[in-house]
Amino acid sequence: IVKEVRDKYSPSTTIRVAGGWIRDKLLCKTTSHDIDFVLNDISGSEFARLFHRHVSNSEKVTEQSAAKRSKHLQTASLQYRDFCIDFCHLRFEKYSPDSRVPEKTNKASPVEDAWRRDLTINSLFYNINTNQVEDWTEQGLQDLQLGMIATPAVMPLATLLEDPLRILRAIRFAAQLSFSMETSLKKAAMDSRVRQALQLKVSRDRIGNEIDLMFQTRDPCRGIQFLLETNLIDAVFIFEKSWNAEMMPSPLDVYEAGFGLLTRTQALASRIFVEASQWDESRRRYLWYSAFLKPCCDMSPSINSRGGKKSRRNGSILY
Repeated sequence: IVKEVRDKYSPSTTIRVAGGWIRDKLLCKTTSHDIDFVLNDISGSEFARLFHRHVSNSEKVTEQSAAKRSKHLQTASLQYRDFCIDFCHLRFEKYSPDSRVPEKTNKASPVEDAWRRDLTINSLFYNINTNQVEDWTEQGLQDLQLGMIATPAVMPLATLLEDPLRILRAIRFAAQLSFSMETSLKKAAMDSRVRQALQLKVSRDRIGNEIDLMFQTRDPCRGIQFLLETNLIDAVFIFEKSWNAEMMPSPLDVYEAGFGLLTRTQALASRIFVEASQWDESRRRYLWYSAFLKPCCDMSPSINSRGGKKSRRNGSILY
């Protein structure tokens, strides 16, 4: 249908599929219903209007509004059948020191657009004009084969400071795909400035969303291990102010106890439920959370206090 829209209304446009869809297709995994299209000579909002015009007479298309802070990116989102579709112009971005939302964007070549992306495995394009996979960083296909999480940038620290959420995405994809993390990326993640930027630039909701996606995978232990190795675990799971370090175990001891229990739980569950079809994904997610957070719950003063549910919720990070 996208090809039909291009041929009818914008024949000069080169359209590429970007990001997760092409990554999962190459890994022979179930592809997402979220599809990102990038365009070379027309804005995302303009092409979305053409798409809407082309199909709205026969089928329902729902437009989804962009967040206020990112409206300047001119990404248009549509709900069509079971698909969430994004259209956006190829672009490069410039960040301000105090925000992870780009303060300035400009039109770019596919090479520039590929190099701005968070990870090499997410920098691949599928050109629907030529039916070819494009690897402009010359790293994406190689890292898919090696099972490696890396950034296109030669200096990973710079890209993590621009948008510190990228390190949590890297950890989540490592857990989701059972990939390793490239050494220079792990070293950059251990820089104290990344930790500070994560706390200042990224909302708790956004952090929680990435962690929740990690716990939806079959291997959250890999993600927790990377959080421990990069010293970011306590920037993600923040202990309550009432925690008395003199009277209770150190937070690191609690995290490691949770990691140990999660490891044992995951190993046991994997032996019981061998086939993916045997898993109830929602219950599995709750099982992973319960295993990792049990030591936190056991040792939390607000959980063990006599206060009611409301007071516990106000005091404890577990809620």
